Amino acid sequence: MTAVARGREEARPVRLRWILLAAALLTGFFCYLRFPYDRLAEAITGRLDPMGVHVEITNLGPSLQLGGLGWVAEGVQITRLDGTRIQLDRVRVRPGWSLSWLMLRPALHIDLESPLGAVDGNFVVWGPPGFHGTLRDVNLGELRTLGLNLGGASVEGKAQLDLDLAFAAEGPQGPVHVDAKEGVVSHPGLPMAIPYEQLQGDLQFGGENWRAIPPIEL
Repeated sequence: MTAVARGREEARPVRLRWILLAAALLTGFFCYLRFPYDRLAEAITGRLDPMGVHVEITNLGPSLQLGGLGWVAEGVQITRLDGTRIQLDRVRVRPGWSLSWLMLRPALHIDLESPLGAVDGNFVVWGPPGFHGTLRDVNLGELRTLGLNLGGASVEGKAQLDLDLAFAAEGPQGPVHVDAKEGVVSHPGLPMAIPYEQLQGDLQFGGENWRAIPPIEL
């Protein structure tokens, strides 16, 4: 056998392995595209109902994103036991690029659009849950509809919130940086409501209440 023929014989198993790998990847990709996502949506909503959270999903399907393969849900409505309703226009989810994977704590990247604002960040779903990311164009006047206690304060305006939160049994905990514009702040301890052009500062989310860390620039 010549050297050329011997090289061809040795390369044949390598080519076969690459062909099998490509076939497996293509099969998995088409399964991802053709998966019965309507049944998956029904399974998700069915699991959340016993927890006191009713979720309706108009459409659920695959989403090809720059960060990887994911899923997108459109027309999501969440109804809690107290009757509070939260409308989400679009929710994109994919595996998140996070160092938490090295600690065997998978993270999901959330890209969310709603009338209350937009969310972009990583949510750690295994072990102690947490969220690191940004809330953009947040309508501060709607925070109370989410059940957030502002210690008697009322805040109006649009803001960007940078969060690094851990979720414990007593409530979310962690720092929040606020950058708000063109709003009004009122509090029972203030003689009158204070309008502002820009509000910047850091808050600490501790359990059920917000706790301010000075300075707050108003």
